[in-house]
Amino acid sequence: MEVAEQQTKIRKKYLIALEEENFDIMPGKVYVRGFLRNYARFLGINGEDLVDQYSEHAGLPQESEDLEDLASQTAVSQKVFGRRRYAWVALLGVIVVAGLVAFFSGIIGNANEPEKDISQGVKDKSELNKTYDNEHKPDQKPSAPENKNKAGKGSAQFEGIKLVLSFNGRCWMQINVDQEVVFEGFANAGDKKVFAGESSISIHVGDAGVVKANVNGVAKGVLGAKGQPLKKTFRADNEGDS
Repeated sequence: MEVAEQQTKIRKKYLIALEEENFDIMPGKVYVRGFLRNYARFLGINGEDLVDQYSEHAGLPQESEDLEDLASQTAVSQKVFGRRRYAWVALLGVIVVAGLVAFFSGIIGNANEPEKDISQGVKDKSELNKTYDNEHKPDQKPSAPENKNKAGKGSAQFEGIKLVLSFNGRCWMQINVDQEVVFEGFANAGDKKVFAGESSISIHVGDAGVVKANVNGVAKGVLGAKGQPLKKTFRADNEGDS
């Protein structure tokens, strides 16, 4: 029995049950048929006869009938699946056609529309940008108003003091007019800044070598060496500095 168990791969207790026709301990009737065939093959006898005898004893339909039923059910399932598949394909085709019709209808409709005048839109956008720029400019205190000219030697003189700064490089600076900060930020190469006050103008620059000054029409030249930070005050009474 051990040899039969090894070759048939059927547990020994099921082989004993087959010998004793004790089919109640079997895991299922389908397994019984398979066990009978394997055991009969091991014994060298016709397993189909044993299967038929067992099926008749257990009141089971013949396997040929089971196969016919299975084939019939498979054919019905395939037929139903085929109909459903065709229905889905047809529905997908309708959706695709409807989408194409809508797409080309939109293109044709847009082509037939007259061209719109966009000049008004451009004008409105320009006005909007102008308004935005005015509202979002950084707060800066206005430079003191220029005073009226008065006669003097050389170029025109001013009541108070007028300072013109020219830049040949990028430079940070802070400007105080009459002891009040009116500007703090950067100037770039080519920029020119004009400030006017009643008594004094104080400057603090990060790079005196890129800044030229003109006070009340008098050129002061470059304020210092390249890279040199500088603090300087120009006064209206003597146009001097400190």
